[in-house]
Amino acid sequence: MIRHFLEALGQEKTNTIDGFHITTFSVLNKTAPIGMPPYSKDFYQINLITKAYSSEIRMDDKASGLANNTLYFVSPQHIYSWKRAEKIEGYLIYFKKDFLDLFKLDIDDEFDTLFSLKGDNLLGLDELEAERMENAIKTMLSCYDGGDRFKQQLLISNLVSLLYLIKGMKVKETKEVEINNRTNRTIKQFKNLVRNRFMVEKSVQYYAEQLSVTPNYLNELSKKERMVSPKRYIQDFIIREAKNLLAYSKKDVAEIAFHLGYEEPTHFTRFFKTQTQLTPLAFRKNLP
Repeated sequence: MIRHFLEALGQEKTNTIDGFHITTFSVLNKTAPIGMPPYSKDFYQINLITKAYSSEIRMDDKASGLANNTLYFVSPQHIYSWKRAEKIEGYLIYFKKDFLDLFKLDIDDEFDTLFSLKGDNLLGLDELEAERMENAIKTMLSCYDGGDRFKQQLLISNLVSLLYLIKGMKVKETKEVEINNRTNRTIKQFKNLVRNRFMVEKSVQYYAEQLSVTPNYLNELSKKERMVSPKRYIQDFIIREAKNLLAYSKKDVAEIAFHLGYEEPTHFTRFFKTQTQLTPLAFRKNLP
């Protein structure tokens, strides 16, 4: 039971509502031990860490250091332990599954992205999300400590709202991860194509077509990855290869130009000088 768990942490019997409790780390810090050995309980936990310091948790076989503005979720199926910093700040919510019976919710199904053993039970928040989350929890805490006539019904409603708010944030994070993964994959494919085709194809248009995107979109992806533009990447790749050939081969400039896919050596010389401020011959002469 939640009450027994709180008593084990040295907390007073403040849990006046069956199946639910909400508190702050500032209250918990006064009596609870710094660390807790692995345990599993028959209730769910939602914890918001606003200031983590050097705290860490372990869920099943996975250890995680906690950052500021982090939510984490514990189900009755998790084997959970923690080691907290003495000054850790944030909020803790404990509730049993049947506390939400009023809404006829199957929490394991409806909120599986939060509490599933298969998922990532941590969610990092940006500053706006953290502020919104803290305000929602403070409202719940105020209700819990207050004397509202329908306190339990209000808390149930607030908890369900909070769970859906978190679920929305989790979906947003998942979509952002998917977008980032697609971005990384497309940029990686672009770089591989350049490496294999730069002697034949030197236009961004060609590579964009091979990747089934527009040149403008490929430019946007490169910005997200904080790399040079696709055009600059192709040019830099050609220059790097040209410098290697000038430095380490006995080919003359015309042979190098043909090797790099230039039909006219003069075109290659003009391109090389534009990029390096030296002609190919001058670059070779200046080599140590």
